[in-house]
Amino acid sequence: MPRVALGLVVEGAYDTAVFSELIPRILGGEVQISRVIETGGSGRLIARVPGYVKAMEFANAGGPVDRVIVVRDSNAKGPAKVEEGMRSKMAGRNYRFPRGVKLHAVRRETETWLLADAAAIGHVAGGRDAPETRHALEEIQDAKARLREVLSLVGLPYTPGVCAEIARALDLETLRRRCPNFRAFEEKVRE
Repeated sequence: MPRVALGLVVEGAYDTAVFSELIPRILGGEVQISRVIETGGSGRLIARVPGYVKAMEFANAGGPVDRVIVVRDSNAKGPAKVEEGMRSKMAGRNYRFPRGVKLHAVRRETETWLLADAAAIGHVAGGRDAPETRHALEEIQDAKARLREVLSLVGLPYTPGVCAEIARALDLETLRRRCPNFRAFEEKVRE
């Protein structure tokens, strides 16, 4: 299978760290993330999504990437509503990506997914026992605050590097089971 050149549009550095680890795991490593655009927040992402996507037409050695993946947090909104908002912003525009553009809204926040596997957090913390978040993860109102709390309990800082390490260590089956929204993301990445 040839390497797939991807363009990734996300809100910020923490998202870059997480998705740069998860996407190659989903695709079995057969991927090159040619360019990442960090928009500086969900408001900017939604307002300027057509331009960010258009920029990916020149991100692969001067040509288009194979596919663009746009990811943002849904926060308190439903993911389908957020994705529809992005789609409507892009309506009527034509892009030159052989594998198209995939839009995904993470239910709540990206940090929700990092909370799915306490063993991964513990592994990154040098074998310390991380507390398991037993709540329905996709219903936690402030997953970022909860992740900061868990990381503090095991002596880890909340940084993009630590989030990348957790994403690298996540058991994907646990993530699929605990965060159904991840399964939808995985399907979009594989299409």
